[in-house]
Amino acid sequence: MQHLTMAISGMSCGGCVSTVRKALDAVPGAHADAVAVGSATISYDEQRTTPEAIAKAVRGSGYEPLAAGAPNAASKAAGAHKGGGCCS
Repeated sequence: MQHLTMAISGMSCGGCVSTVRKALDAVPGAHADAVAVGSATISYDEQRTTPEAIAKAVRGSGYEPLAAGAPNAASKAAGAHKGGGCCS
């Protein structure tokens, strides 16, 4: 198992957290270990999925995954939601 922590832009409430958790858990081979407003920690089986597929699931749920270590990732994670999810 591999572990991935990603900042996620646009999350602002518990509903957003729930939406992202469901999207992550729907990826075959992935499990959302911890999801909070602005971030998620995921365990995944590298034989069954990739970080790109996980990011695609987050994007598909209406939020924007940010690259680990990206400049201003923390401030972007707290930004306004751009559609989808629960707060649109």
